Amino acid sequence: MALGFSALRSKLIAVEYGPQGIGLFGSITTLALVATTLLGFGITILGVTTISSHPEGSRDRQVAVVAVRRGALVLTLACGAIFTPVVIGAGTVSRFFAIQQDEIVAVAIATASAILGGSRLAVLNAAGRILALAAATALGPALGTLLTAALILADSPHIIAVAVASPPAITMALALLADRVPGKAVSNISWRVSATHFARAMRLGGYVTAAACVSSGAQFLARFVTSSTQGLEATGQFQAAWVIGATYLGFLFTTFAVDYLPKLSRTRDPLELNRTVNFQLHFALAIMVPAIVILAALREPLMHSLYTGDFGVAASILRLQLLGDLFKLLGWSVAYVLLARADGPRYLLLEAVWGITYLIGISVSGILGEPRLTGAAYTLAYVAYASMALVLARKVGVQLTRASWLFVSGAAVYVSVALLAPIAAIVAVQAIGSVAVLLLALKRWHRNGLLRTRASAEFGASA
Repeated sequence: MALGFSALRSKLIAVEYGPQGIGLFGSITTLALVATTLLGFGITILGVTTISSHPEGSRDRQVAVVAVRRGALVLTLACGAIFTPVVIGAGTVSRFFAIQQDEIVAVAIATASAILGGSRLAVLNAAGRILALAAATALGPALGTLLTAALILADSPHIIAVAVASPPAITMALALLADRVPGKAVSNISWRVSATHFARAMRLGGYVTAAACVSSGAQFLARFVTSSTQGLEATGQFQAAWVIGATYLGFLFTTFAVDYLPKLSRTRDPLELNRTVNFQLHFALAIMVPAIVILAALREPLMHSLYTGDFGVAASILRLQLLGDLFKLLGWSVAYVLLARADGPRYLLLEAVWGITYLIGISVSGILGEPRLTGAAYTLAYVAYASMALVLARKVGVQLTRASWLFVSGAAVYVSVALLAPIAAIVAVQAIGSVAVLLLALKRWHRNGLLRTRASAEFGASA
């Protein structure tokens, strides 16, 4: 639902404003992401790892929940204090930067909403309240898109500002509604205790913030470099491809992370940690590989239906990006282990490798004046990201099994062939390959289940 309405919102803006409107929408959205990164201290990830690391029903877990809620409230108030003078002086700011007053207000609203709402989504995630979590994250984009459509019909001058601000604001309201807490539930936990607990968690939050700044800063600079060297229309083509890739990938990654990150945070046994990582990698690949190949086959009609016929270059960019998503998944499987183990320095290093490599590739694209190479820059960055992740994996005790290496290698070859083949061949490859991938995954999961049972029996006997 969120996937469809997010795509529809981009379609509405593309029809109304064309590639330049998509470029502006992407730049404002990225600016809000950067602001959330700087001021939010990774509150969503921080909340999930902090709460999930304590046993359910324990006093420490209750303190962690209250600390996350109160900490997010303080961060949101700080966000308001920082943005208030900027909003008041928005007229002056808009004279020096290519941003309108209503767009500055939209960035402020989106940032504050993402921080406060993110903390409540983290509480819902850690508590296993998946339906409430899904409702908030799906209805926010849906209602925001409907509001954007209403403003287009009304010929409002604030369409892009509302498109940026309304989804996170509505999601925040729904998350607050779902995570209502009676006063008695927190009255026995002092602000001093919760502040001390949150301050300890913020050590990881500082590294998460720095890593997210590197990532979102690289994304913002990529758009700035592309706009400066190739124009706003090239930025719109780049943004269109990025949005489609990020939307489907974000949907899948969010679905995986709902269970994966809390499970990693609870796991203390090294053997179980390795099983969890390898199983998650197998499971994610079995779903993502067919999704990538289908997206590759439908990229041109998809661009035409989601945007307009002017986005042919974006379809070529998307094809080059899709291979990079496989390497992103590989690196992501390890990155979440670093977060669950509160290994902030290595997590920051991993994101820095991606950001630096990506900007180098984007710069080459700008020098050559070829927007299609932004897709190659994306894939190159995630090859470097995955390579560094594999190096760091051994440092935290994670080792991919031989089956995982086979799965990753086979998936990379399969996707590469599909991306280079004509559309008709892609459909045939998809039909055959999807069945093969799923059968291999089912066989591997079944075997892993038998191995787990056997290992548990041997462990019990030895004890």
